Amino acid sequence: MKTTTFLENEWPTFLANYVTIPNDIVIVGDMNFHLDIVDDRDAQRFIGILYPYGLQQHVCEPTHVHGHTLDIVITRNSSTIVSDVEVTDPGLIDH
Repeated sequence: MKTTTFLENEWPTFLANYVTIPNDIVIVGDMNFHLDIVDDRDAQRFIGILYPYGLQQHVCEPTHVHGHTLDIVITRNSSTIVSDVEVTDPGLIDH
């Protein structure tokens, strides 16, 4: 699947299906977008799609040995189920 197809069709459809659930939701994974790079159009589109659905990404530190944020923990903006995410992976420390 092309990145454009994912960002324009699959990701918004996935989110639209889950935001209708009345309970807390947590979406986790490794998306292989460098979410920390503000010049990365795909990463910014990925994150930007969250806000209209009332969602937020909680991981804001490197999760990859090369210093990029690739992993996600996403909840509703109004949710308190996740309050803080701390990355503790020895592989990140032992370059």
